[in-house]
Amino acid sequence: MKFLESPDLGDPKEVWVEWLSQLKAMNRRDESVKFAIRRAETVIAELESLSVA
Repeated sequence: MKFLESPDLGDPKEVWVEWLSQLKAMNRRDESVKFAIRRAETVIAELESLSVA
């Protein structure tokens, strides 16, 4: 398992999208990578819903 440092919650959506693309290039069988991908996708979805509101 790897320690992955995510962007800050206050960072813009573009930062999260870039991080997600980097995560997807990693070994997806690693549980920490799977968790980080889910977290990034959740944050991106939340940021998108906030920008629509």
